[in-house]
Order: sequence, then structure tokens, then C-alpha cells
Amino acid sequence: MRESSDQIGKLLRALSQNDDLISEAFDASVELGDRTRNARIDTLSNLKALKPQDEGVYRLNPRLRDFIADYLVSYRAYQTLTRLSGGIQQARSVWREIRVRYDNGDASDRESLVAQLVDTVIDISYSIERNLSLLHALISTQYGDVSNFQAKLRQNKFYVNEVSESLNEMEQVSTLFGEVETQALNIGMLDVRSIVRKRLTSRILTWTLQIKDVQAAINRSLFRAKLQSERVRKLSRVAHYLRQNKTASGFEVSADSAPAEIFVAEPIPLVHNLDVRTCSDRDRAALMDALRRLPPRAVPVPVQEAEPALAIIDEEEVAAPDPLEPHDAMLSELITALHQSSQSISLRDWKERHADGVDLRDEDWLLYASIQLESEGVHLTFVNALPADQLYANQVSTDILAHGFL
Repeated sequence: MRESSDQIGKLLRALSQNDDLISEAFDASVELGDRTRNARIDTLSNLKALKPQDEGVYRLNPRLRDFIADYLVSYRAYQTLTRLSGGIQQARSVWREIRVRYDNGDASDRESLVAQLVDTVIDISYSIERNLSLLHALISTQYGDVSNFQAKLRQNKFYVNEVSESLNEMEQVSTLFGEVETQALNIGMLDVRSIVRKRLTSRILTWTLQIKDVQAAINRSLFRAKLQSERVRKLSRVAHYLRQNKTASGFEVSADSAPAEIFVAEPIPLVHNLDVRTCSDRDRAALMDALRRLPPRAVPVPVQEAEPALAIIDEEEVAAPDPLEPHDAMLSELITALHQSSQSISLRDWKERHADGVDLRDEDWLLYASIQLESEGVHLTFVNALPADQLYANQVSTDILAHGFL
């Protein structure tokens, strides 16, 4: 135990004494230099804090980089979420070995196996919290590490797939450790049940809801980007027309040969407006003359009022919620109507009745609304264009029916 403590102290002292090299390696690669620098790099390389990349070039250990990035909440573009499949497989194998030894009455190495299972549980819990921190950081900065609009779209789609995979792994975690908790209670291993329940099963629902909120935010971002790209496409077509049209920037005509219809016969009254940004004496004199002719401004005499009694009111300021987009507001009204009805509501009919001021195609509305309604737990029925005896694979739906909650 004493030897292990000495090794840890030696490692931390070396990292502290070479913190400038660690900071440099966190941002870029580290190259050899003078004799003192080379000796410090060799020390960090022997401790495996730096890993060789090329001859005379070193990079920071990826595990150490992840630890520093989590502390600084500083992530790179296309930072993948931590996969949970390895921890799930290890926890399943360790728990299976614990059960086999318990059934056979073999108590050897029980404490080490339980400790390994507890470490795996804590590692899975930390990985889930790290994934949520990464997603929240990216959403709060609106993916600030991308350089253009197309790169933002590609990154959004990348994290849609990452979030879907994370939700699948969360479901596996819930299934496996729900069984572990039940079996540990049956065989009297209350310490294992307590750590599993405290670190995982009691928090699975909260984590799942947070990941689904992130998924909904990314879907809304992609949907807004689709609408914006459609508006940009229309604007580019207008700009292209103006560039191709020879009269877009005006035309010249001689006053001698010009037709009389293009000239206005009636005079247009003009009012001389002074430019206050000029410094000519004439304009300044005109302004001063206008000020002298203005009537004097009545200055009200302030009324002395008795100071009211002081009162301390402790109220938390609640920030006003952001206004909903027109299509989100229409979707919110639909969800409210479904909670108050037992009938089915056609999404296409709902859009026709409530789509005032919403520039949205039917296909886009059906796709977006179906994704959001499924996340709200609404049962949907897809209406096909062909009769039941003529259906084929990948049939296109013409409408979607949303069933009420009552």
C-alpha cells in the first residue's frame, strides 16, 4: 500500500512540474528541443503521459486528454459519445461469475469480484454523465466548432445517430441492472443491490429523459435548418434572376430621344432636410434659428412624496420562455387537443385548419409532427394511399392519424 502511494505521488509531482508541456500537448503535438526540454519530455513519456506520434513528436495520452477535456468542458468537433457496450458486457460477465460461485458455495475471491462489479457500475454511471455533459455543452454553444452551415448540418446528423445509439445502450443498462438488483436481493447481497440502485437504476429514468430532450432539440435544429435552406434556395433563385435580367440595375436613356411617358409632368414638392452630420456654418445657423423659434418647454416641478416603507421581497426571477416557432405552437395545440379527446385527429386536416402563417409543406409537417408526437407517447396510425390488397414494401403514407389519450 505504501509503495502504491509513493508511485501515485511521483506521477502527480511529475505532471505538476511539467504542466506547461501538458498544456501544450493538450492543444497540439509536442516536439523535441534543447536538452532540458528533451529530458522533461522523456520523463513524461516514461510515465506514459505523452505518447510518441512520429520521430521527435509526441502527443498527449488520450485518456489524460479526455480527463482534462471533461474538467474544462472543452470538446472537439465530432466528439463521439462514450460507448457503454464494453462496460455492460463486463458487468454481465462478472455478475454471472458471482452467481455461479454463489450457487456452488465457493466464497473465494468474492470481495474482489464484488469490487470489480462496483467499479464497473461507477464507470458506466460516469460515462453516462459525461455524455450528457458533452451534449449539453454542444447544444448551449450551438455547435460553435463548425465553420459553415453545411458542416453544422452534418454535425447535427452525426449526433442524431450518436444519441439514438446512446438510447439503445441505456435500455440495455436498464434491463441488465434491473435483473442484477432483483437477483442480488433474492440471494441476500444487499451491498451490491444498494450500489446498483443508488448509482444506476434510480437515475436511469432521469438520464433517459435528458437524452430524449437533447434528441428533440437536435431534431428541431435540423428542421429549422431545412426550412432555412428552402428560404435560401428561393432567395438564390431571385438573385440569379436579377443577375440575368439586364434591366435589374436600371437603364440609361438620352433625354433628347426619350419618350415623354417616362417623365412626370407634375412637380413634386420637396422639403429641405438638414444633415446633422455636416459641419457647414449655413446648416448650423439654420438649426440654431429653428431652436430659437421653438416654444419653451414646460418643466414640471417634482412633487415631494413621502418615502414608502421598505419591504424586502425575496422572489426568484423567472426568465420568460422563448416564443415558440409557428409549427411548434401548432404542434403544442394538437397535443393539448389529444389530451382532451378520445377521437383520432388527422395531422393533414389539423395543418389545414391551423396553419395560418406557417410556410410548411405537408410532407415536412407529417415527418416532423410524427417524430415529436411519438416522443410524447402518442399512438399513431399511418394511412396508406393504396387499398390493403395492393400494399407493397416501403409504402408511402398520405396521412397520419393521432389517437387521443382519453
